[in-house]
Amino acid sequence: MSTFTIDLPDRLLPGIQAVVARHNADNGSALTVEGWLTRHVAEVAAHDELLAEQQRLTKQAQDDLEAALKAVRERLVGEQGR
Repeated sequence: MSTFTIDLPDRLLPGIQAVVARHNADNGSALTVEGWLTRHVAEVAAHDELLAEQQRLTKQAQDDLEAALKAVRERLVGEQGR
């Protein structure tokens, strides 16, 4: 695992702490500023992979929906033909 050290002006720390506190409250988590920064950078780095997976899952869900609707249509139309 790579390790990086960043320098941040002291004046920015309260703002980042507020963002982390909001994130923790919204997500039921207890990240520190360092933990939040690490997670945020990892999310940015994985953005393209996440988008590709979202597209794959969207297509899979659409295909599943179409197959389910086709089955319902066939069942309903089949019942009408009896």
